Amino acid sequence: MAVRAPRAFLLVLLLAVVQLAPWLARSELRHEEGRRATPAREMIERGDYVLPTVWGEPYLNKPPLVYWAVAVASAPLGAVTALSARLPAVVATLALLLATLAFGRRLVGARAALYAAAMLAVAPLVLEKGRTAEIEPLFGLFAFLAVAAWWRGRAGSAAMTLGAGLALAAALLAKGPPALVFFLSAPLGLAVARRDASFVLSWRLCVPLLFGLALAAVWPWLVFQRMGASATVALWLSELGARGATGLSGWLADRATFVAGALGGFLPAALIVLLCARSATWRALRGEEGARLAFWAVAPAAVVFLLAPGARARYAYPLLPWVALLAGRLVVALADGPASAPAGRRVRAATGILALLALAAGGALVASARWPLSGVSADGLGLALALALAVAARAAWRAARAGRTAVALGSALAILLLLSQVQLSQVQRAAAARQDARERASEIRAFVPEGRVLRVASRGEFNLLFHVGRELRAAPELASLSPGELLYASDDFLARIESAAPFAFEPLLALEGRRGRRGLLLRVLR
Repeated sequence: MAVRAPRAFLLVLLLAVVQLAPWLARSELRHEEGRRATPAREMIERGDYVLPTVWGEPYLNKPPLVYWAVAVASAPLGAVTALSARLPAVVATLALLLATLAFGRRLVGARAALYAAAMLAVAPLVLEKGRTAEIEPLFGLFAFLAVAAWWRGRAGSAAMTLGAGLALAAALLAKGPPALVFFLSAPLGLAVARRDASFVLSWRLCVPLLFGLALAAVWPWLVFQRMGASATVALWLSELGARGATGLSGWLADRATFVAGALGGFLPAALIVLLCARSATWRALRGEEGARLAFWAVAPAAVVFLLAPGARARYAYPLLPWVALLAGRLVVALADGPASAPAGRRVRAATGILALLALAAGGALVASARWPLSGVSADGLGLALALALAVAARAAWRAARAGRTAVALGSALAILLLLSQVQLSQVQRAAAARQDARERASEIRAFVPEGRVLRVASRGEFNLLFHVGRELRAAPELASLSPGELLYASDDFLARIESAAPFAFEPLLALEGRRGRRGLLLRVLR
């Protein structure tokens, strides 16, 4: 059955918007969001878009693309808000879904591309990162576009070759050198597998690689001019040195965390690919050009990040569209295969069971407090929700295959309604958390009058301090403090520096923080 492009695009967009949109403006900043919103706000305030800063101090933890994107999204509002900080991630997620669908139609066919985009739209890692002010959606989009444009450029399109270089430059400015791993994974893998050096020696790869590196190098060069090369390199090396656990046990624990996180975050596509990895269906597809490209875009990069110290599942985000395209092609091959074949029956039965289990597990995760959609407990009501989702999805699938359009649409509507109820519950909880953060920030402002500078001993409370709205300055060295200054620190700060501090501190305000930790507002005494 042919799938019309406009309808396919609309279906994928609708599925993604329903998942991503409802709670963007009303929820409190969480996880790393304050680390992305704060540099963007300071860029706007200082009018300096070259050197990112946090509380007036250079902050080179990540390249600046995400800060630039947040600043652009915030310009119409005149200020960085939760909505404007998250908008680039939402737009990048929608663009990645459409790029997967558009490129996938050429690579693996219209039906497989539609299945791939739909699986991508409900992947837990996409749902988690696609609604937060995080780097991964932007990074994943440009890393995917770089490889897709390179592949199209091999067919003779100079514009695509140039586009591959532009996308690679954007990926490098989003997350730095890891972009090269994702960009070179497919060419190197195909060159080895097919014993064809033209994949890596062709000007169709060298031009976008050099062009992308040259464009991305402009920003570090400007930073070197501003800060000096030695100071810049020292900051970057300190960031790299802080990554990863030490010792064999720590390394193995990191690897287990990475594998579990990647498999769970890539559901349901990862289960389909693993299930069919040794099947006759996969062996039949190995000769297809599209399946080969998708496989080699994943395999070498996955090995690199599996072995890399400190790697987390979110680092592999750019592999998601390729895994989804592989899974979509496998689903089409299974659906079109001979139903009478014993192997086909086993694979189909296992796929159906795993699909239901994956949906139930995904529903439980969505319903639990670990995920951004959380609003009910994973036990009791959460498991009931997961079962309802599984039943509705199964009913929709069977009705669609039988041609009963009304039943299929009704079941799909039931799924959307169930998800919307979870999201509404989350919106209420997120709004309450946002109000609580604003009240705590208001208490800090009461002790920090206009014109006073608040010093910050550590950067652990990015999200709370984002709301303070006063001039902040980092205080990495105690000797840089002066009597009378106001200092914000965690509650264990005084215990760590009590014997070494050249000053005494007067506690002014204690604020309850996350995980039982408290923040202290202190006055420096003589």
